[in-house]
Amino acid sequence: MHSHQLALQAQNKDFVHTFFCGVAKIGGGAVTYKILYECIPSLEVLDSDSMVMRVVLRFLTAAGINTGSSMEIQTLDKHLSKTSNRLYETYEYSILKVLSHEEAMRLSETATVLSCFKGEQLIEHGEQADSMFLVSEGSLEVKIPDKNEQMITVATLWPGDCVGEMSLLTGAPRSADVFAKTDTVLVEIKKDNIAPILESNPRLINDISDLLAKRQAHSASAASNAGKDDLREQSKGLAKKILQFFFKKKA
Repeated sequence: MHSHQLALQAQNKDFVHTFFCGVAKIGGGAVTYKILYECIPSLEVLDSDSMVMRVVLRFLTAAGINTGSSMEIQTLDKHLSKTSNRLYETYEYSILKVLSHEEAMRLSETATVLSCFKGEQLIEHGEQADSMFLVSEGSLEVKIPDKNEQMITVATLWPGDCVGEMSLLTGAPRSADVFAKTDTVLVEIKKDNIAPILESNPRLINDISDLLAKRQAHSASAASNAGKDDLREQSKGLAKKILQFFFKKKA
C-alpha cells in the first residue's frame, strides 16, 4: 500500500499553513499516522497539540475510522511527563476544563496513571471514595441494577470522559459499578491532589458547580425544563457540598 497524504484544513488562524496527515506505518493490526503542522511562534506547544487533536479526531470520525480503540496523541515536548501528557489530552473534555493550563500542569504533578484490563472492575456501587478517573485510552462501561436486580449498561465512556467526579468533589458514595470494556488507561485524581488548587483559586468551586449542575440536568433529560433559577440553586447546593467536603466550611 502506498503511503498517501491527506490535507487537513485547520479552521484556526493560529496555524500558519495547512498541515498534513499521512500513513507512516502499517503493521501489527494497526495504522500509525504521522502529522506535520506549523503554528505561529507565540502559540504554546500544549495549545497547538490540543487543537491538532480535535481536528484529527473530527477527521477520523468523518472518515468512518473507529477511534474507540487504543489511541494516543504524542507530544514533542520531551520535558513533560507521561502523566502530564495524558492529563493535557483529556482534561479539557471533562469538568476540569475550567482549570487553566498552569493549574492542569500543577495537578498532573500529583495525579496517577493506572491501567485496567478488559473486564476488570474499577468502581463498585456504594463504596466510599474521594477520587475521579479520566479515560485516556480504551473505554469503560457504567452499570446499574434494573428493577429485577439485573445489571444493565447505562453508559459507555471513551477517551476524554470522566467518572467519579461527585465522589472527588463531595465525598458521595459511588453511584454505579464501572468496568473496563477494553484494556484501558486512566488518570486518577484524588481529593488531596486537587485541594491545593481549589484553595488557591476558590472561584473554581463555583465554576465546577455550575458545570456539574448543567450536566446533571442534561443527564436527567431535564435541561429543557430546568430554568436558570433552578440551575442556579442546584449549583449553589453543589458549591456548598464542595466547600464542606474540602474545607469544612458552613456555606
